[in-house]
Amino acid sequence: PIHELVPLYYDKDGECATQFDMVKLEEVGLIKMDFLGLKTLTELDRIKKLIKERHGVEINLLSLPLDDPKVYELLREGDTTGVFQLESSGMKNLLKRLEPDNFDDIVAVLALYRPGPLKSGLVDSYINRKHGKEPIEYPFPELEPILKETYGVWVYQEQIMKASQVLAGFTPGEADTLRKAIGKKKADLMAEMREKFIKGAVERGYDEKKVTELWEDIEKFASYSFNKSHSVAYGYLSYWTAYFKAYYPEEFYCVKLSTEKNDKKFINLLKDAKTHGFRILPPDINKSQADFTIEGEKTIRFGLARIKGVGEETAELIVQSRKRPWTSLGDFVRSTDSRKVNKRVLEALIKAGAFDFTKESRSKLLSLLNGDQKALFMKGLFNQKGEDVKEEDYSRYEKEVLSFYVSKHPLDPYEKLLGGKVSTLDMLDEVSDGVYTFAGVVVDLKVKKTQKGNYMAVFNFVDKTSMAEVYAFPEVYSEYAELIKEDQVIVGRFQVDFDEETEEVKLLLREAYSPEEFLKLEAKGVKLTFTKELTEEKLMLLKKTLEAYLDPEGSDLLIEVRTGPFRTLLQTDPRFKIRIGADLVEKLKEFSVYVNFSTGTH
Repeated sequence: PIHELVPLYYDKDGECATQFDMVKLEEVGLIKMDFLGLKTLTELDRIKKLIKERHGVEINLLSLPLDDPKVYELLREGDTTGVFQLESSGMKNLLKRLEPDNFDDIVAVLALYRPGPLKSGLVDSYINRKHGKEPIEYPFPELEPILKETYGVWVYQEQIMKASQVLAGFTPGEADTLRKAIGKKKADLMAEMREKFIKGAVERGYDEKKVTELWEDIEKFASYSFNKSHSVAYGYLSYWTAYFKAYYPEEFYCVKLSTEKNDKKFINLLKDAKTHGFRILPPDINKSQADFTIEGEKTIRFGLARIKGVGEETAELIVQSRKRPWTSLGDFVRSTDSRKVNKRVLEALIKAGAFDFTKESRSKLLSLLNGDQKALFMKGLFNQKGEDVKEEDYSRYEKEVLSFYVSKHPLDPYEKLLGGKVSTLDMLDEVSDGVYTFAGVVVDLKVKKTQKGNYMAVFNFVDKTSMAEVYAFPEVYSEYAELIKEDQVIVGRFQVDFDEETEEVKLLLREAYSPEEFLKLEAKGVKLTFTKELTEEKLMLLKKTLEAYLDPEGSDLLIEVRTGPFRTLLQTDPRFKIRIGADLVEKLKEFSVYVNFSTGTH
């Protein structure tokens, strides 16, 4: 019995556990084993089942050829959002540089994409040697069979183990001890292995100086080396998910969107699907299943379980209760279990747009829900009056329960104004450390008190391309606290910070502005270009519209009129300066005018 070998205790989850760590357990003859559950295996199985259901094709993953040109084309293009272990921006860039054309390249890239190899130059050497830009060299001819697959670069722990057997005559057991010494950086054991390695190689006729140099190289690169068997296993998963993305994109996106719980990855998946021409239909209480579903070529319906506040169990219950199409919110409430489909669930469904088919505004449905509960069970449910929702409120509802904006993005009114003046969050992993300007929406805001009693803020920052975590430390937060509010659109200057441990990019806020403040600082002038002549009535209306935005500290105004081959520029009175804003651009639309800005320096 284990209790006779090691001391035991009950951990915080009430499970029986040993008081010894892994090292001590091995010393008394026990083995620690990790059993890891991978979501990817579940996804692959679900994709296979969906393919069989829709196409009648039974796919045996182990029988798939590992040299499919379409898969490697996808990898070389860095089109790997949603592909196991290959979806970060850094990895995509590496794939574009490497241009993988065989399975060994996939295995190697999984082993090489880590801070150590990237900083040491191993990755650059591997790529340059693969493309013939750097000579492939081997320390000893006997090592060529071992290092050939990685172009003479030490990548795997197994290569070091095999080299110790070939050169120094190590037994398999001694080679494994060397692997452990290197992997766990045990100085005393490394010293012992060094002596044994050099002595063994010299006794087998190798030059001591060259062997010593080789050991130093091994010691230097060994800490970066990776377990090949682990990398191969992951390589298969990467290849299979890439295969499904290349050949069965509907099934791929449908399953990935159903299983992805991380908001940032989910948003990136949605964006990627839309980039590939997919339509993501909003949730509908009469059409949605619990998970995402395919409704045609490149068309996917949002799943009820992905709505925050609903959950898988309740979503399944709703689908099971749907014997016929529901005609109204009241009809739905009357035919479902109120203990499971409670007020919180109903609010989430309404905010997500699942009842938009009723043609009633979401705010009206919410006001009815929050009013007389008996009304929900009455036939004349919509005799009461609710306030009509404003269009911009939908975006707030949708972000709250869907994690992304469906009908309208808060940045839409500012897109033309800010175009070319700010960067987008999807390029974060591709930039080096430095200060960059981004525009986005503050969401999931948390204000924390520091040990010194000051306040700082942590929030997610969302634009139309991605999402990033932002830290506003006390000095910055105290200055911009009025701007840093939930659902607020801001333009900020951020320090980009890459965390090598988590491989995550974080933003440190340095300055924050409202879009209008930012444009006031950045825009030197505004030019209105008209492509057709305006009537006197329209000109007077334009003058009246612009006068409402006069600002002594605003931007200079230039008017350009283009009629046929003629182009006329009109410089307005220098005192006629305009305050730029999204609302002004919106009002100018009725005049068929293009709005452009000239940018100053800041």
